[in-house]
Amino acid sequence: MLTCTPKGICSYDYFISGQDVSAELNFDLWTETGEIKTHDDHFYIQKHGAFSGKWSLETGSETLAIAEKFSALTRQFDITAGGEDMELRAESAFTRNTLLTGGGYYVSYCPVHAMTRRATISGEWKDFTVVAFGFWLTALTWKRAQQSSAAGS
Repeated sequence: MLTCTPKGICSYDYFISGQDVSAELNFDLWTETGEIKTHDDHFYIQKHGAFSGKWSLETGSETLAIAEKFSALTRQFDITAGGEDMELRAESAFTRNTLLTGGGYYVSYCPVHAMTRRATISGEWKDFTVVAFGFWLTALTWKRAQQSSAAGS
């Protein structure tokens, strides 16, 4: 199991740690872009246009993964990485939990409890970088929901 700890009380930037792996996830303050830093690598997350539902995970000139969100009304992304197709989707309409499935991945991203940004990652995967990208997208949906609820109050 991996633990996801926010960098601060109001932050959506995270540290992920677990046995033999660690990463730092960061969001750009004004856009839906960011980065993932591991011990050995630095990856950039790019959004393909302000109104686009497409993100890519890149290092240098290489694209490692593509995530596409086809509907603004769902919490679901189709991800392609390493020639494998996966789906990141909400576990249910009533929780913030998400699941990454397909291509040898069965990963669960779960908040520790309803009133926190801390989370855990568990399951089976091939590539930790893809798992970290999945969590970055999950945290993005949490961030969007928080901003929507704050704007509505």
